[in-house]
Amino acid sequence: MIEFTGVVLANNFLHLTFQLVQSTAKLGIVISETIMKEKEEVNQGILETQAEAEDGSTAEICGFDGDGANKIREAFTNLSAAYNELSSMIDESLANMSDDLRGLVELTESVESSLYSTDVFFYIMLAVTCFLVFLIVAMMIGVWFSAKNVSNCFTKCIARAIFLSGAVLDFCNSVSSGSTCRC
Repeated sequence: MIEFTGVVLANNFLHLTFQLVQSTAKLGIVISETIMKEKEEVNQGILETQAEAEDGSTAEICGFDGDGANKIREAFTNLSAAYNELSSMIDESLANMSDDLRGLVELTESVESSLYSTDVFFYIMLAVTCFLVFLIVAMMIGVWFSAKNVSNCFTKCIARAIFLSGAVLDFCNSVSSGSTCRC
C-alpha cells in the first residue's frame, strides 16, 4: 500500500505545484502593477518640475545665465529625455511581463482543472490496481495450495476467478476493438 500512498502524494504534489505557480504569478502581476503605479508618480513629479522650469517661475532649474547654468539645464534636459526613454521601456517590459504572467495563470488553471477532472479516473485506476494486486496474491496462494495437492473451496474460487477474469478481459478487448461479441 506504500506505493499507492506515494502515487497519491505525487498527485497531491502536482496540484500543489500548480497552485504555487499560480500564486507566484499572481504576486508577480501585483508587483509589476505596483511598480508601474509608483513609476507614474515619479514621472508626474518630473513632468511638474519640467513644466515649472519651462515657465520660468521661481522653481526654475537654474535661473542664472552663463555656461554653468546652460550646462545644468542641458544636463537636466538630457536626463529627462533619458528618463522618458527608460520609462517607456520599463512600461513596455512590465506590461509584457504582466500579460505573460496572466497567460501563465490561465494556462495553469486550465491544466489544473483538467487534472481535477481526471482525478476520478486516477482513483478508479488505483482501485483496479488494488484489486489486481489482491487477485495476484490470491492466485499465488492458490498455486501454493495446488502444489501441495490441497483442494478446497479457496482453490476452486481462485480457479473460477481466473476463468472469470479471462472472460472479462476477452469481453473488454472485443468491445474496445469494435468486434461483435463471441459469446
